[in-house]
Amino acid sequence: MSTELRSDRPDALALGPAGAVVRCHVSCHCDPWAEDEREMYTVRAQGPWGVVGSTRGDAFGALVEVRLQLEPLGWLLALAGARRDVWPSGMLRGAGGEEGYLLLPHAVGGNQPLVPIFDDAPAELVVSVAEQQAAYNQWLEQRRSRA
Repeated sequence: MSTELRSDRPDALALGPAGAVVRCHVSCHCDPWAEDEREMYTVRAQGPWGVVGSTRGDAFGALVEVRLQLEPLGWLLALAGARRDVWPSGMLRGAGGEEGYLLLPHAVGGNQPLVPIFDDAPAELVVSVAEQQAAYNQWLEQRRSRA
């Protein structure tokens, strides 16, 4: 059995040192027949840094691991899955993690729009993994305080 190509972005943007903006290649493959479900999704990014990759149980988890490899080198991927205001729920991750919620501050209930994590993102919305996690935690606290 072979893997399934889930996303192929030969024209993705990466934001780098000294304000560099370059094209890079980001791909995501899924192996639905993987013996270990924690190793179903592989994300790879190829650019001026070489090739980095990670295999995890969902696409978002693998993308996060790739981003964590790039950040110390000064690179951020300009993808929706790296936006300050995007994060998947546990259910979305269990379904593959290929989409995340756009975390709108005033959306009611579960009415957060879905965005594919490998879509383009505006450079001004792209942040580090730590900043994205902090923004998600802040969003959760705001929701809890309104409840």
